[in-house]
Amino acid sequence: MLIAVVVVNWNDTAASLRALESIKVRPDVLRVLVDNHSDDDPTAEVGTALADVVVERLSTNAGYAAACNEGVRVGVARGATHVLLMNNDAELDADALDAFAAADAEHPGSILAPVIVFAEDPGAGWSAGAYLEPPCVRNHHLGLGEQLDRQGGARREEGATGCALWFSIETFRRVGPLDEAFFLYLEDGDWVEITPGKAIIH
Repeated sequence: MLIAVVVVNWNDTAASLRALESIKVRPDVLRVLVDNHSDDDPTAEVGTALADVVVERLSTNAGYAAACNEGVRVGVARGATHVLLMNNDAELDADALDAFAAADAEHPGSILAPVIVFAEDPGAGWSAGAYLEPPCVRNHHLGLGEQLDRQGGARREEGATGCALWFSIETFRRVGPLDEAFFLYLEDGDWVEITPGKAIIH
């Protein structure tokens, strides 16, 4: 297994470095930063701070979904079997990748998301799953503001948030790349089938 962890940057290299630093260096992890044509090229700064990180700088700001797709392509070109897409304002628990790998083995072909908590109050949940409400595609986070146990096992929810999404390359090829028409926000909804009353993650 080779895990490509993809972080997208746009004019916030400091936050992106914090996100990348939370991903521990190990032989089965490839750290990828896709820069969405920030005003200042972060390549040198990232290379100085984290020499192993692969930086892919786009020639234009193509939007979040397009940058994520590019990150997946970089991972595939370097032999990645799995990908974790992660927002640059998020940080990863030390055991998260192992937990993802175990859940992936138990639920092959799934798109997985972690419990997400607030940095200033790690016991308080931001998201433990999600669902979309038609017809206006309003997004709802499960567990928002609740005390969440991050050690629980995997369970099926109606949807997941794009803040952090794990999937195999095989699953990515099956469901297709993120729709690049979603320039910012709701790109995760592209992988959800919306029906009256519920949304099911593919």
